[in-house]
Amino acid sequence: MINILIVEDDEIQRKNFINMIKELGNNYNIFEAENNESALVIAKTNDINLFFIDIKIGSSLGIDLGYRIREVENYKLTWIVFIAAFATYMIEAFKQIHCYDYIIKPYEKEKVKAMTRILTERLNSLNTSNYKERAYVIFDLKEIQIKIFKDEIIFVEIFIRTCIIHTKGRKYYIEKLSLKKLLIKIQNSTIIQSHRSYIINIKYIKYIYKDAGSWRVEFDGYNEVSYIGDKFKRYVSNLWNNINLDL
Repeated sequence: MINILIVEDDEIQRKNFINMIKELGNNYNIFEAENNESALVIAKTNDINLFFIDIKIGSSLGIDLGYRIREVENYKLTWIVFIAAFATYMIEAFKQIHCYDYIIKPYEKEKVKAMTRILTERLNSLNTSNYKERAYVIFDLKEIQIKIFKDEIIFVEIFIRTCIIHTKGRKYYIEKLSLKKLLIKIQNSTIIQSHRSYIINIKYIKYIYKDAGSWRVEFDGYNEVSYIGDKFKRYVSNLWNNINLDL
């Protein structure tokens, strides 16, 4: 079972949020709290795998709860997602608390479910020891640094001097970063250059086909496409065809 703690002082919104997650199935043990103190008691007496915390909890701040959660040794790396009416405090949340993401109210059911599914899929497939061994790369994003796991990168594109990194959870926009420097930074055998403006992760390729003279790539579980340049086509195809032998 995956243990999720939802901290929200508005009972109606809290119940609605819980019901959204329950639609994903019965693999979730959902705890709820209406203030910081009760949330800490629950966190210290249970092994919570994922926190959803309202940034404004009555007269308190959810970000203060985030700091206190990070002080608990078992929760140094546990996923925290903040819920907010506005993006205030989010830079501090990313920089100081290292939250995974945030959801803006009024939250959309499908976004809540998708984020929960993505995070809990990792928990189902990884235990604590191999989670710590997952390879990641750190990028500077304006005033904050972000950590992206290499195995979540689907493809990367360059658009007007901006590097757009497409991952399973979201897209990241990194300015003034070339594909050459990115490849050196990532150093992953399945993430390769496929075009002068694209890098792809061959593990996620579903189809390669030619359309209007261009080689296009579709990916498993992702609705945006990438491209392969003619001079990269043989190289990409060979690696893709032999990926089961290489991994």
